Amino acid sequence: MDYVQVKKNANEILKRRIAECSYIEYKSSELQLDKILKTICAYGNNYYNNDIQYLFIGIEEENTAENKAIPLLPIKGIAEGQLEKCKNNLNSLRSFLYPNVSFEVIANQFAGKNYLLIIVMRQSGGPFMVAEKAEKNKKINLKPGRYVRENF
Repeated sequence: MDYVQVKKNANEILKRRIAECSYIEYKSSELQLDKILKTICAYGNNYYNNDIQYLFIGIEEENTAENKAIPLLPIKGIAEGQLEKCKNNLNSLRSFLYPNVSFEVIANQFAGKNYLLIIVMRQSGGPFMVAEKAEKNKKINLKPGRYVRENF
């Protein structure tokens, strides 16, 4: 994977304020573990057959009558001192997916602010599921099952 190009593509998505779609999702915080895990699972199942899918962490969405699911600029970002902790927290989600969904957590900057990017490439070996232990985990509390992205 060409990380330099992936980072450039991600920043271009933010710059152009591209709305959420089958391969783009925004989350304001890494604490939204249930929604992040659900999205990673859905990206693994790749209903829309995308080569690469982006999940931005630290990016709030505009939610007005005119604009929905568009990145809010300037971005909220993640404090420099929190990046490693957030990255570890996100990487821990791997244990709640089966079979394993391969993904990368990458730190990036946009307009001087840090954010994290979860990249999910095209997978094989699915369907992918969220394990039962995700529902029992108080920080996640996500029902087990197979998730896919729809309505794009």
